[in-house]
Amino acid sequence: MALHVHRWASLTLGMVLCSCGGGGGTNSAGSNAGGGSSGVPAVNFNTAEYQASSGSVAMNALAAYNAGASGQGITVGIIDTGINTSTGEFSGRISSASRDVVAGSSRSISDQVGHGTAVASIIGAARNGSGTMGVAFNSTLAVMRADSPGQCPSMSSCTFFDSDIANGVNIAVANGARVINISLGGNSSPSASFVNAIANAASRGVIVVIAAGNDSAANPDAFALVANNGAAQNMVIIAGSHDGSNNLSSFSNAAGSGASHYLVALGSSVPALDQNGVLATFSGTSFATPQIAGAAALLAQAFPNLTGAQIVDLLFSSAVDLGAAGTDSTFGRGRLDLTRAFQPVGTTSLASTGTPLSLTSNGSLGAPLGDGGQTSLALNGAIILDGFSRPFAVNLAGTLSRTPVSQSLYGKLQGNARAFTNAAGPVMVSVSVSRNPSQAQPWVGLAQSGLTANDARIARATAGAVISRIAPGTRIAFGFSESGVGLIDRMSGRTTPAFLVAGDAQSTPGFQTRRGNAVALAQDAGRLMLSTSIETGDAVTWAGDRQQRRPYSMAQLRAIRGFGPLMLDLGLGLLDEQATLLGSNLSPAFGVGGAATRFADAGANLAITGNWYLSARVRQGWTTARMNGGLVSSANIVTRGFAVDLAGSDLFSTGDRLGFRIAQPLRVESGGMRLNMPVAFDFASRSATLETRNMALSPSGREIDLETSYGFAGLGGWMDLNVYWRRDPGHIAAAPDDRGVALRYNSQF
Repeated sequence: MALHVHRWASLTLGMVLCSCGGGGGTNSAGSNAGGGSSGVPAVNFNTAEYQASSGSVAMNALAAYNAGASGQGITVGIIDTGINTSTGEFSGRISSASRDVVAGSSRSISDQVGHGTAVASIIGAARNGSGTMGVAFNSTLAVMRADSPGQCPSMSSCTFFDSDIANGVNIAVANGARVINISLGGNSSPSASFVNAIANAASRGVIVVIAAGNDSAANPDAFALVANNGAAQNMVIIAGSHDGSNNLSSFSNAAGSGASHYLVALGSSVPALDQNGVLATFSGTSFATPQIAGAAALLAQAFPNLTGAQIVDLLFSSAVDLGAAGTDSTFGRGRLDLTRAFQPVGTTSLASTGTPLSLTSNGSLGAPLGDGGQTSLALNGAIILDGFSRPFAVNLAGTLSRTPVSQSLYGKLQGNARAFTNAAGPVMVSVSVSRNPSQAQPWVGLAQSGLTANDARIARATAGAVISRIAPGTRIAFGFSESGVGLIDRMSGRTTPAFLVAGDAQSTPGFQTRRGNAVALAQDAGRLMLSTSIETGDAVTWAGDRQQRRPYSMAQLRAIRGFGPLMLDLGLGLLDEQATLLGSNLSPAFGVGGAATRFADAGANLAITGNWYLSARVRQGWTTARMNGGLVSSANIVTRGFAVDLAGSDLFSTGDRLGFRIAQPLRVESGGMRLNMPVAFDFASRSATLETRNMALSPSGREIDLETSYGFAGLGGWMDLNVYWRRDPGHIAAAPDDRGVALRYNSQF
């Protein structure tokens, strides 16, 4: 039988005595660690005792403790020199299966040299407000004393036989250990009995953590390299040591040929108990090993769905990469980090449907929603599953972005836009072109008096309309980059001052669009004009800073009737969004497959005098969503927008125009989405508990636009002056008010 002598590193006595006591927290199913709805008690784990536990601090264990993990109910096997049974640090948590595993020996498990007690205290010393606490401070310890009788005179040199170590492994496995700590090593290859014991543990899903050794060698001890043996089934972790600066400890064997199974944890100057219950400082890979074993125990308790193989994979995949990128010959898989291990890893999905779900971006909210939805408590506590099928409670509101607030003035003034209108008989043609449309400029310079050949080559038509009389009293209009309402307004002869910022709620679907084509038909019947229009285009949405487009179409019916100086305008509209909801583009996990909005429009235009008129237009909308099996079960939303104008002409010079407008862009006034929110998760049935929640979408902000526009002929062209003020731009209460002045000059061509 092979003989293994472990070379332990130095020991420095401390001066703090450990007192008796117990303590700990419990996991509950609604915590970030998974499970039901009761949540985790609010306990401050960041205490002086925790801060003195340098290994736990180094692995960032607070995330595990705050999630309710303590190791409770998890048995950790410790094959070593025994344990101090008299200290209260392990009171009530030493397994009845603990024993002397040396063949023919019947000693107690009382530790004579302190190594086993130090390892045990790093794993499971009580959280009692004194000294230090173990990583898995509520775990049960199955202590297998394996040092050869009479061959362990001091901590610096103890003898262990493979057969005894193997016996300890088998007994620990038989008694329900989920993790086995072997802070032992040697330079001879493991015997068949030990390999068989490792195979037995692996087949039962038990994780084995073995010290890499303290020879400053390029490879782990031959004993630890059992991890490379196929019998280990990737269930063995080789523990290397890093120091307080995240360098490989000077004594630690490097990852070398065991790199794919190698993980480092703090093994330099680790405080722990000795055989007398005195707090001392220890260094060696022996004391990095229980850091990893304790971390595995926390994961096993917090996520009972995880197999041993998944815990090993999780520890490796969540490790902090040190040294060369990826797995390397010094640090292997990297440094143990429990904060990362207790965060979602891999592809995340909604617990109730399994639909993939992002933890950072699940869509953008359309302009009518403003700041509504982003702070909704209805989205808090949603249970998602990570790539290891572990449940986590997250706040999905933080994953929804807002549509960027329109920089209306800047957008209106960029580029060199020109318009051309001409009529010939029953046909009128109107075209807008842009020179260098991709070049954004905050001002428009003096235009040339016409389109030269070069201008025509680089100009791009940005909008256009053709209106034709096809029969007495019947007109048809076709447009590109035009709205259906805009075509109807052209056919009815309605004109408004050139407002730049304060828009008309009836002229757009209410969110940012890229208009496509439109067609309108109007029929005069005396003083009544009946019209219908259809338009298509794309809703402009955002994924981070990347623009996306989603199709929409809109059909409208309108009736315009004059009563002397008063003209009334009534309309009905139907907006169909193929993939959005009022311009909101939500991830598939929400299950919103588009929306239909019914609009009712009303307008009035009153001629006050020969030169002045008062105009008002209002739009009310009712939106319902099409559902396809996601987080949202239904959506019913009421929106409203309006504009009121006072305008006059021929005031200071012939042909001049002055206008005042107060407007509100389309805004959600009431309603929202009903959610089937997964709020808890049952590990046994692998199912989520659903709770019905209502997510109000009304924003706290309300954009109100005030604008004055004055235009007059001069200098061979046309001059426009606009002054505006926007309160709560984008319906966002926290947005600063937007004020501006624009002076534009356009030459005629």
